[in-house]
Amino acid sequence: MTRILPDQGLAPHTAAILRRNGFNAAHVSEIGVEQAEDIQIMEKARIDERVCVTLDHDFHAHLAMTGHGRPSVVLLRVQGLDAQGQADLIRAWFTLSARPPSPKAPQSQRIAKASASGDCRFDSNGTAFALS
Repeated sequence: MTRILPDQGLAPHTAAILRRNGFNAAHVSEIGVEQAEDIQIMEKARIDERVCVTLDHDFHAHLAMTGHGRPSVVLLRVQGLDAQGQADLIRAWFTLSARPPSPKAPQSQRIAKASASGDCRFDSNGTAFALS
């Protein structure tokens, strides 16, 4: 299972919502690095084998500068979401990225966009579907 580390730009409650939905998630504030610099957060994620989820565009540059192949970084490009909206978007991304490639890629993009707008829901199996 993918281990997720939402950074300080995301609501602390996002990690709790993800955990309730079966994800292994810990917010930076829960592991004592909420005041750390980006590079320190990335190092913690690498050591703990977590994927950084961030709103910060600098994380990818930091990753390139370190020369490490890890941690993976997921940049959320949708800002202004509350904790539930952030968790839904993260959940949709990880759910879709875990699936084998499908000829229905445009539908996958529609689901991620719908999740960001709050028009995405999940069934009892964790499958994302768009309401619109």
